[in-house]
Amino acid sequence: PPPATRDAAAAAAVYDAVLGEYENKCAADAVDANTDGAEDFKYAHPPMDDATLLISIEYMRCVRRMQGRDEARKAFMRVRKAPGKRWETFVAAALLEWRYDKNDKVARNVFELGLKSFISQPAYVAQYADFLVGCNDVANARVLFERATAAAGEASAAAAGLGGTDKDGKAAAEKEFWDMFVAFEHAHGTMETMTGVERRRREAVRGPDAVDGAPELITALLGRHSIFNLRPASEEHMRHFARIGVDLAKPGSEDRAGVPAPPPPPRLPPPPPSGRSKKSLKSSGGPPSVTPLPPPDPMITGVVNPRFAHLPRELGSFASRLPAVNVPSAAPSAVDAVMDTLINSDVTAEGGQAIVDAFNASLGGGGGKKRKAADAGVGAKAPARGAPLAAASQRPPAMDVFRMRQAVRPRTDQAEFS
Repeated sequence: PPPATRDAAAAAAVYDAVLGEYENKCAADAVDANTDGAEDFKYAHPPMDDATLLISIEYMRCVRRMQGRDEARKAFMRVRKAPGKRWETFVAAALLEWRYDKNDKVARNVFELGLKSFISQPAYVAQYADFLVGCNDVANARVLFERATAAAGEASAAAAGLGGTDKDGKAAAEKEFWDMFVAFEHAHGTMETMTGVERRRREAVRGPDAVDGAPELITALLGRHSIFNLRPASEEHMRHFARIGVDLAKPGSEDRAGVPAPPPPPRLPPPPPSGRSKKSLKSSGGPPSVTPLPPPDPMITGVVNPRFAHLPRELGSFASRLPAVNVPSAAPSAVDAVMDTLINSDVTAEGGQAIVDAFNASLGGGGGKKRKAADAGVGAKAPARGAPLAAASQRPPAMDVFRMRQAVRPRTDQAEFS
């Protein structure tokens, strides 16, 4: 009915009719299954489907809001007796009692009633434990896990002894209960209770003689020092932990909060340089490898030692490449005297003219007649000894005696060692 009518009885009748159809269907299935007509035949109904389960829970909630506590409890009694009942019905009824009446005693009784049928369901035990922790009753929550792990261990041992097909399922349920117990101790226990439950879990799941390896130790450390979705490890470490078998799942839930995000997509290759097309790069097998540049050459780059800044660029670059004069292993040579002369002399054009003028002045002459430009070319005779110098005489002669002596001198110095 429309909400404006506020007809609680009509609303309850709708839910009641749906549940009646479900009960009639289950009764017909039981009759069809009893082919022998036995009077004591008991039919194992399949679990209630999700649609009917939701309708039954909404039935209890609707009646509680519109008709009160007593009618809601009557609705719960009918739903919990329906064929194929599920644990969600008991959780919903217990939470209705707690949220509307603030009565945790009735809620505990409802949880305990459901525990008789669903103690083997990890999800139901997790809901009950969360309720107890929310009531600040950590001690009873610990007792609940003790009861659940003991029941799961008995069921797993019985299934293993009978060799049934459900052996693996019982063992998996037992492991899940122990994982939940360990996670509970990580959040609410002390170091002694944590290590004790971890040891008992190892013995129950892997055997009394099992030894924890790296995956088990890392799993325990991550559980002790994690909260919410915060893990004490980077994404790279979490990927490595997943590869070596560390359990990153959050106990008692289906989500995997600790699984790191997938790796980012690979970067696109850089665009080809101008002048080369993508087609040419494909044919050549990709972009060429870039080789590192050699160290700068003073002769090319013009890097000059500040000591030789007053010299011309080429001469300063050459001087910068020579070995230092204060190196003990370097033998003295005529280069030192030449370098001292170059450093202490002004070899610019103006400096050269000053040297020529000073030399001519020392001779007491005015320099005589200047030669013609044509006479100063290659092949011109050198000025006589004591004759005045001209600027054109600074050009190197055709036969440089100094260079010839330097070429012969190394061979002479090494002659005694040959």
